[in-house]
Amino acid sequence: MALVTRKIAAWIPFDDPNMAENLRKLYALLRPKGLISFNCVLAKKNLSLTAVREHIAAKLGCPSEELPLSTEETALPHEEVGNSLMPHTAEDHATLLHTLFRDMTQGGAKQVLNVKDKLEDFFRSISQGRPMETLGLRCGMDREDTLAVDLKGNALTCQNGAASCGHKIGSVDDFDNIRLNTAWHWSKREECPNCPVLQLCKGSCMRLKAGLWRQACDTTFTYNLAVLAAGLHLLTGGGVLTEIEGGVMRRQGLPSVVPVIDPAWVS
Repeated sequence: MALVTRKIAAWIPFDDPNMAENLRKLYALLRPKGLISFNCVLAKKNLSLTAVREHIAAKLGCPSEELPLSTEETALPHEEVGNSLMPHTAEDHATLLHTLFRDMTQGGAKQVLNVKDKLEDFFRSISQGRPMETLGLRCGMDREDTLAVDLKGNALTCQNGAASCGHKIGSVDDFDNIRLNTAWHWSKREECPNCPVLQLCKGSCMRLKAGLWRQACDTTFTYNLAVLAAGLHLLTGGGVLTEIEGGVMRRQGLPSVVPVIDPAWVS
């Protein structure tokens, strides 16, 4: 079976010779000190963490395996452009699933900083028998000691929210009356308590609702299915998770059997 073609969009700073040279100098200066890293968001036409790493490394003139890279996983429908960059069709989701599985088992994606952390956390959840009730949100914004604030002193739902978009939850000038009432903990969602990848996903985005939430849930479910399959593959020395069977799988109306990795694709 042919591998998925990897497409990388041009990164404008590297298209400018002066900016590219300055970035290379900055990387050479800061990398030995551990003071620089890169972050990416996967999109429908750019689903390979390995390809992202190789692309940036080639621009910097350094070995790809040495490039510090993290990911915010996939684009989510916070705005129209994010929605357009997400996988929507069954084919899109299958491509995302198999591309990530390949990258995490055959490529260097398992060394991407937060992919590595997620895999290690998954292994700990198995060894400790961690109950779901102990899980916080992936972003950590449900923690009592965490608060997002803009330069005007507005307290916000999260660091990606804006006061002008309905995500002001108070002000630092009236700290005792700040209330996080613009978000949903995973335990309040229909899908999360019935999800086989909750230990990995930890609730997707807490500030989305209705149809946008369901789109985000579907996409992060696929992403974390790939992580689950890759983790089990690594734990078992090559085992392939082909499907998951249960009762209600996330929400009513969805199939009770979820296909995961196609054995024909692996062979």
